[in-house]
Amino acid sequence: MPHDDIHNPSGRDGQPARRGGRHAAAGRRRKKGGGAAALLILLCLALGLGAGLLLPRLWESAQPEIPQEPPGGTAVDQTCLTVDTLPPEAFVTDVTGASQVTVAFDTAPDFTVPGDQEVTVVLTDEDGNQTRVTAVLTVVEDTTAPVISGVADQTVLLGETVTYKKGVTVTDDYDEDVALEVDSSQVDPTKAGAYQVTYRATDRSGNTAEAAAWIFFIQPSDYADLALEEAQEVLDKITTDDMTQVEVARAIYDWCRSNIGYTAHSDKGDWQKAAVQGFTKRSGDCYVYFATAKAMFEAAGIPNIDVEKTYVEGRAMHYWSLINCGSGWYHFDATPRVGEGDDFFMVTDAFLEAYSQSHNNSHEFDHSLYPATPEA
Repeated sequence: MPHDDIHNPSGRDGQPARRGGRHAAAGRRRKKGGGAAALLILLCLALGLGAGLLLPRLWESAQPEIPQEPPGGTAVDQTCLTVDTLPPEAFVTDVTGASQVTVAFDTAPDFTVPGDQEVTVVLTDEDGNQTRVTAVLTVVEDTTAPVISGVADQTVLLGETVTYKKGVTVTDDYDEDVALEVDSSQVDPTKAGAYQVTYRATDRSGNTAEAAAWIFFIQPSDYADLALEEAQEVLDKITTDDMTQVEVARAIYDWCRSNIGYTAHSDKGDWQKAAVQGFTKRSGDCYVYFATAKAMFEAAGIPNIDVEKTYVEGRAMHYWSLINCGSGWYHFDATPRVGEGDDFFMVTDAFLEAYSQSHNNSHEFDHSLYPATPEA
């Protein structure tokens, strides 16, 4: 037995040796088992994370799709002129849709052709869903010119400012704001005389309206107030409120013919002074007749233009008026003449021309400087 112990200190049959071997194997088994468990845990975590990400998508894909409502809108009929255009958005209102909606013409309308036509616009959302809406477009051709109102002749003292557009308005059947142009290029505000002014208005369809007025620049006079006072005093005696302007003008003509005696002298150049002479002295030449009547025209509100005979050296001058009582401009000359046919109350260019030619060019004048009278 001792011999065996000496030669087999760690024999396979010895208990110490067997115990030590079991412990080592168990340790190795526990080490391998722990790694496998850790690997299994990591695998489970990975599978869990993947499932967490994947399951909601699987859930969503498993749900039935809800159909998206197409865009909608209400058709709007429109009217425009042949010179206008409208965007597609003008033909639809109350646009609805789950996403942003664009509006486009299915086929672009022709805005230049008068009449009615159907216009279809296409509503498209971001997902491509479309809806068509059809409206009616009415295209109108505007051929009516604007209307210019309030244009009137003006008498202005030299040195004063002319308010050309005061009281003048423009209206149009389609345009709300039509520009008014005033051509005053012929006016010389530094020189006494009669000047024509042209008013012009054009709408966006190209229709143009024109109107004309006369601006009379006169020299200031110390007799201005007195001339009008004398004129009004006479008018109060020879006219009534119910008389027309033609009747008032006839009363002025008759008064001048009956109350002023002809003398071959007066101071020219200041018509108010000459009018005072006519009212107070009751005598004078053609310039006094002209000026006295003019003062009463001014007081009565009758538009009038001063007319001068064409100047020829060595030949006597002559003065008379053009008046407008609402039916156009007519010649008015209260100066009496010898012989028949000398009634010059509201006569035409043709009448005066014929008389002048048969009476030594008594009323020869430059027609281009004055408005033409009616033919009859």
